[in-house]
This record gives sequence, structure tokens and C-alpha cells, in this order.
Amino acid sequence: MDNLWRDEDAGDSEIGQLVYLSNLIGADSLLVQPGGGNTSLKSRETDLFGDDADVLIVKGSGTDLRTIQTAGFTHLYRERLARLQVKSAIEDAEMMELMQAAMLFPARDPVPSVETPLHSLLPYRFIAHTHDVATLSLSDTPHAEENVTRVYGDAVAFLPYARPGFPLARALGADRLAMGDPDAVPAGIYGKQALTRLGVWPQVEGKLARAENVRAALALVARGEAPLGVVYATDARAEPRVRVVGVFPPASHAPIVYPIARLKQASSADAEPFRRFLLSGEGKALFRRFGFGTR
Repeated sequence: MDNLWRDEDAGDSEIGQLVYLSNLIGADSLLVQPGGGNTSLKSRETDLFGDDADVLIVKGSGTDLRTIQTAGFTHLYRERLARLQVKSAIEDAEMMELMQAAMLFPARDPVPSVETPLHSLLPYRFIAHTHDVATLSLSDTPHAEENVTRVYGDAVAFLPYARPGFPLARALGADRLAMGDPDAVPAGIYGKQALTRLGVWPQVEGKLARAENVRAALALVARGEAPLGVVYATDARAEPRVRVVGVFPPASHAPIVYPIARLKQASSADAEPFRRFLLSGEGKALFRRFGFGTR
């Protein structure tokens, strides 16, 4: 393998060198099959409170090493990530929540990659791992351990495959996930945001049953045409044939807000009294009765 690193192109900054390293690796298709791989850097940074912290800067989920730039990396507190090491077992959804809680800039950065805990555990400042063709030809086979041992002997450790990701992808199997069209329907847009934030969107995008609205998605689940769906909690409460099996963390999607305003050209004498009623204690109580939050 040729060494393509050039100091003059890499620059002097650590993050710039991380971007350069990532792009070099990503440009070689023999190293990143099928588009996989990850890079990280351990450094010190100033957080939003102005405090200096030991951080892990790691490739965000859904980004591409070939084209990634500074904004594609996620910055996390190493001290918080270290707490994951004491857990003997952890569900995927809980792991994603804990990693999001470790982010320095949660409103800005992409969701952390599922490989983040491994990168935080290894002691090296710069880490690059690849999904290279040579290794996959040994490991992505029915006799992976035998092949790896034959080639490398005791020089490497072999760990059985464990599928990463949110449990939703496994629960679907070959079935489809019902949700409003994420390209047009608000509930679908929020759902895509949450699934992306949780790092599972690439696994479920090809399994969607895209509905024209949220009630149509709910109906697919209620009729048994889809095993799972993404709908508003208020809609799920109105359909006795479905049950809620999980709720997205509030921080995984943009706030869902229904604003109210009286139009300037409103001519009905009831418009303003109706607006005031909706904002009154009695009106808010009705909203809460049907599962809506109020301010």
C-alpha cells in the first residue's frame, strides 16, 4: 500500500489533519467497503460553558469518509464516555441516549457513530478503522474465525459479530415501518429526524411504508399491514387496535408545536373569544385530556 500522506496538505491543526486522514482513506474504495470506516481524535477543547475538557472527536453517523469535513465530526466528553465501560450490558437505545448526553455541542453536531465507545476506549490519539476488502474477504464468510486464525494466528483477536444499531431495525426483519412520507408529511419529517439522531435511519429507510398522512400510517398498523409505525402519541391514543411500544427521546427531533393566531382579516365575532378560550385554563385542560402538552 502506498503512503499518500503529505504534511503540506494535512496542515497544522489536529482537526484539519483528522479531516485529511479521513478523506485519504475514504478515497480508496478498497479500504471502505461498503462505504464504511471511522476516524477519531482525542484532544482538549472548550465547551459551551467555557470549561476545558478532554474530548473525543469522532466521525458522525451517516457521514462519508471520502467527503467529510469538520462539521461531520461529533465532539464528546471522554469522562462521560468512560462511564459506559462499567456497564456489563446496555440496550442500543440507551447507549444512543447516553452518547448524546456526552456531546459537547448537541444542537450542532451529528449523532455519534455506533463505534464511538470503542474509539473512546482505545488509548491512541488518532484512530482510523476501515472496512477493507482484504479483511472482509476473511471475516465476512461462514468460517470467519477459522480464516482469520489461519492467516494471522495469535497476532489478532477475533470477536464474534454483533449487529449494531437501534432495536427497531432488528424488530422489523423483512417487514415495513409505517410512517408519513418523510419528504412531505410533518410526522414523517419528525420521525426521520429522530431515527437519524438515533443512528438507525440508514437501516430502516429502505423498509418504509410511506403514507400520505399520519392517520394513514396508523391505519396500516391497526389493520396489521405493518407491524410497527411512527405516529404522534395523540393519534396512537385514539386507536384501540394499537399499543405504544416505544417513545422517541424529546431531544431526538425538533419540537412539535401547533401555534395559534387570529388572522388580521378575520371577520367573525367569535374568532377572538375562541382564541382566548383555547389559551384559557379550561381550554388547556381539554388539550391535556387528549394527550397534548400546553404552555
